[in-house]
Amino acid sequence: SISWNAVASATGYKVFRAVGTTAASLIGSTGDGVLTFVDTTAIAGTSYTYSVKATTAAGDSAASVTNTGWRNISSPATLAATDGSNTANVTVTWAAAGGATGYRVYRAIGAGAAAQIGTTTAAVRTFIDTTAVAGTSYTYSVRAVTAAGNSDLSPSDTGWRRRIAPASVVATDGTSTTSVTLTWAASAGAGSYRVMRSIGGAPAEEIGSTTALTFADTDIAPGVT
Repeated sequence: SISWNAVASATGYKVFRAVGTTAASLIGSTGDGVLTFVDTTAIAGTSYTYSVKATTAAGDSAASVTNTGWRNISSPATLAATDGSNTANVTVTWAAAGGATGYRVYRAIGAGAAAQIGTTTAAVRTFIDTTAVAGTSYTYSVRAVTAAGNSDLSPSDTGWRRRIAPASVVATDGTSTTSVTLTWAASAGAGSYRVMRSIGGAPAEEIGSTTALTFADTDIAPGVT
């Protein structure tokens, strides 16, 4: 949208547009008292230089001072971030935005402001976030990039990186008549652990939780594995 100040005695206005160093060409006109013009023919992501001439009965004025303007492209319509699908990263994917020359990827934690964490080319609509801390939920979004500027942020999606499972799990084999004692190695960043148990081929069920690296299962029958 182009707007300008009124010129005394003007009977109308002519609007001109140029791209780069090319000569300005007439793209429209308005009547007396109409001080705005909406350029719907502008190509999204292209920067234009606009000027205006006042029209009188004797002829046109010189061109006004110029100003650049551009029409934004749509932001990527959809975005998805993986939810604990692997222990190495969070993978973010999104839909293409027509006219984009690239994309900027943003990440936020909770109510915090989104910060840019990476870029991709127009052909690449996937970003692998290897800096995500395991077990932390992040909110991801993307902006489309053009030569003139960036789109609005896309719709957001939360994603998180799964923790590495505790290693070296050991359960005692008949060393006690009252319990089975489990021990395991620490998992980086874990605040606590949930202990699961199954009998035969039955699904595992949670039987307790602890902040320690050991757990005594006393709710068992003798001689059952």
